[in-house]
Amino acid sequence: MNSRQGASRAGSGNIAWTISRRLGMVIVLALAFFLSAIVTIYTLFRSGDTHVPNVVGRPDVEAQKLAEQAGLRVKIQHRNDASVPANAVIETRPGANSSVKKDSVLTIVVSSGPQTKSQLVAPDPSSPGRMQLARRFIIGAARGAASRAARGAARGLSFL
Repeated sequence: MNSRQGASRAGSGNIAWTISRRLGMVIVLALAFFLSAIVTIYTLFRSGDTHVPNVVGRPDVEAQKLAEQAGLRVKIQHRNDASVPANAVIETRPGANSSVKKDSVLTIVVSSGPQTKSQLVAPDPSSPGRMQLARRFIIGAARGAASRAARGAARGLSFL
């Protein structure tokens, strides 16, 4: 009888040990899952969002400083504009007050002022003009139609 009682006590102890061990593993796995979820969420939102500052009309140097202070990388493009003074911001892409991720690229379009006569490009005298190009196109189209008609006539077909 003593051996039976010892075996039943050892069996019930093994079952309790197995259950507690499994429960411990479930708890450890749940903690690991929640910890990894917290780390993932933190890294995704760590950089954060920022708003594009409204720099339209400001000097390009000031606009670049404001954009960099907002955590944005700056790309500057120049464009002639008679209505905006030289070195003033015409527009931004994305637009002002847009919500963007930090370290995004902000394109700042800066006025070069009105287009001067020295910036105007004179046409190359060796290149054909519009009228000459139109004539070449019409002549080419007519030749193509004539050759198609000739091929049709050779086959015994009439296009007229």
